[in-house]
Amino acid sequence: GVTVLVDITIATFGAYSLTRFRYPGRNLMANLTLFTYMFAPIMIIIPVYVLLQRMGLTNSHLGIILAYTSISLPFTLWLLRAFFQSLPIDLEHAAFVDGATRLQSLAYVVLPQALPGVIATSVFAFVVVWNDYLFARVLLNERLLQTMPVGLQDIYESTIVDWGLLMSGAVIVTIPAILFFLIVQRFLIQG
Repeated sequence: GVTVLVDITIATFGAYSLTRFRYPGRNLMANLTLFTYMFAPIMIIIPVYVLLQRMGLTNSHLGIILAYTSISLPFTLWLLRAFFQSLPIDLEHAAFVDGATRLQSLAYVVLPQALPGVIATSVFAFVVVWNDYLFARVLLNERLLQTMPVGLQDIYESTIVDWGLLMSGAVIVTIPAILFFLIVQRFLIQG
């Protein structure tokens, strides 16, 4: 949940910046963002592990939040950039004429229009992070910190597989994703 909040906040401001401001290197930055998403997580797990180990963040919630943000942020930024580009800029200009500041126009004009895109992107980010196995397996060694996919894999790899326990665990793993989608579904429908 924290990863999704951090991811969506950074991606929203980044996408707004990439679509509404003119500065040198803007298109290069947008293309590099998509380029970073082209790397498979298996390719970046060792550098991420070394970096987090040097910072003392392995086996910690903060470390896994930063790792998950690094794998989901590029694509969420790209999705929101495309969504912000589709929003008409004329309404924002009208807000400026009425005396709104840039932050007020973002909060009262742009974000309400972009809410379906932000919600859809947050669903994507949640599913990517919730289902991740690789980063959780490598970065979290303590059993109390491990995520549900890692726990299910450990149950499956035990000497005697308790299929009932494994299947009930699989159902439990899907419940948060279903609840998250049910909570945000009305925002998607309104959009």
